Amino acid sequence: MKRLSLSTLLVCATFVTVPAIADQSADREKLIALDKSWGAKMDTATLEQLLDPRLIAISPDGVVNRAQQIASETGPNAADGPYEPSDYHVTFINDELAIMVHSTQGADPHYSMHLWEHEGDKWRVVASASTPVSR
Repeated sequence: MKRLSLSTLLVCATFVTVPAIADQSADREKLIALDKSWGAKMDTATLEQLLDPRLIAISPDGVVNRAQQIASETGPNAADGPYEPSDYHVTFINDELAIMVHSTQGADPHYSMHLWEHEGDKWRVVASASTPVSR
């Protein structure tokens, strides 16, 4: 009985303390557009705008930081060809954090998950993970 009461109390406290999330449809579309710009224009300046300095990412090559991520996406071994993302799902944790998942076809088919953080007037990726699509 104590376990049930404590569980019920924790669930109720969660709903009471979570702030209401504003309508996020405009932010959802903005995040999708930002992600598409990431894949369409892989230059250092664009990536520095999109990827937070604190970025931690998981790629097929392992765990990388922002500088390593930018180097892998702009270096001589970077995928070259069309970037065709689809199947976007965006879930807002609150007004400042959103999780995005999607698939990508083209030169580098993969699944991605990004944690976006809204700070000031910018959305930036603070964490990312990708895995290749099996062929």
